[in-house]
Amino acid sequence: MSGFDYDNYLSPCKNICKLDVDEQFCIGCYRTTGEIKSWFRLNREQKLAIMDECKSREKYGFPKGFFTR
Repeated sequence: MSGFDYDNYLSPCKNICKLDVDEQFCIGCYRTTGEIKSWFRLNREQKLAIMDECKSREKYGFPKGFFTR
């Protein structure tokens, strides 16, 4: 039976899903809109690299506006 691979599921999603004022980043998970759109096509290593970048974005803030519309 093929099903969802929960052991390899990786996602920084926090179910907040709101974009910053410039609509570049999610204020919940800190991914860019491009990263969100391509997430399920990425391999494990690519996802881990983005998740590391998201931690940095969370720590140091967004490059652009933080507040949502």
